Amino acid sequence: MSSTKKIRDNNQSFYDFPAKGKFPFDFKLWEGNYQITQTTYSDDTILAKYENKVRLDIEGIKNGYYHFLFSAFDFRKNEDISDSKMDTLAKMCIEVIYPIRYIINPEGKLIDIVLTKKTEDIVSELDSIKNFFPDQYSSDYIEKMKGIIENPEIISQNQAIILYKH
Repeated sequence: MSSTKKIRDNNQSFYDFPAKGKFPFDFKLWEGNYQITQTTYSDDTILAKYENKVRLDIEGIKNGYYHFLFSAFDFRKNEDISDSKMDTLAKMCIEVIYPIRYIINPEGKLIDIVLTKKTEDIVSELDSIKNFFPDQYSSDYIEKMKGIIENPEIISQNQAIILYKH
């Protein structure tokens, strides 16, 4: 059995989290900072190690649902903070978008992901980033992010784009 299959079978995959759409632990223990690490291998050789930190802050319980603020930061590859143009652009965009709100039911199922800032404010801030990155590639990236932000269904359907891509 491959190590990837073992990781997925044990619900330890970063890409499959939360397993089956449910968070498997007590809500009271959630608040805090977490270190996320993903290591890619070829046979037994490490190809790359990606790390970032996430923060969960409980806002409270509304209508029986748990509301958490989520943000991610301190992105690293092979223990180094990248200062490439693309990484800087992505980090600036993420800082504009976060925090986002996770809404979770009492069974631990993620019900919704919603923005905590007004859409028009986020779009305006994303547009201002273009002043730092006037090239077409950066503009296309920012426009893609704006398209996601302006469509709430896309935010929920493509949470990996918002949460983990940087």
